[in-house]
Amino acid sequence: RATEQDIRNFLGGFNFRGDRVFEAVEPFSGGEKARLALALVVYQRPNLLLLDEPTNHLDLDMRHALETALLGYAGAVVLVSHDRHLLSATCDSLLLVADGTCKAFEGDLDDYAKWLNNRDRRPREGGDPVQLDSRLRGNDGKQRRKAAADDRLLRTKVEKLDAQLNKLHVQLTALDARLADPALYANGRSEEASKLEREQRDVRAKVARIEEEWLAAADQLEAGS
Repeated sequence: RATEQDIRNFLGGFNFRGDRVFEAVEPFSGGEKARLALALVVYQRPNLLLLDEPTNHLDLDMRHALETALLGYAGAVVLVSHDRHLLSATCDSLLLVADGTCKAFEGDLDDYAKWLNNRDRRPREGGDPVQLDSRLRGNDGKQRRKAAADDRLLRTKVEKLDAQLNKLHVQLTALDARLADPALYANGRSEEASKLEREQRDVRAKVARIEEEWLAAADQLEAGS
């Protein structure tokens, strides 16, 4: 029952404007596919949203648009995310999943950071402090220090890869916007358009490669935690 203009206006809110509404989905970037998936879900007006890392691969404008949409959403939302700003802005309550349990967390994200820091400081094995200190001076202590060093290296690697992905997605969003500009094709398929398309393919390839590295490092980090 919707008119074409209604649908175009709706898609425009998710940054699919102009002739982009006729494009094939397969060559879309990860961020574009995420935006389209979110648009399809929101259009159905569900009373419950289950969102798992919804801001991954979204640029700043789309993150803001998602936050605004969630704040105006009348239904219930279960949100899993590492995006502290999104959690702080949209969540009414927090659930702590740890040590095989799930329970309500009394506090905010700053309190959670303190809880996490205190948990990491606790020794993982039982025994009195003297026994633990003795272990640290032996081979077990060397292994622990090596494991801790490896853990820090992995965390640093994940953070660096995450920063690289954010930069690449900003670059990809800019390229997508330039390629979507009708003026670029005013006099046929210009050399500039071809160059931009090659650059777009290169950036997408880099994103795919770094995403694989990020997932592998994150899985390794989680397995060691």
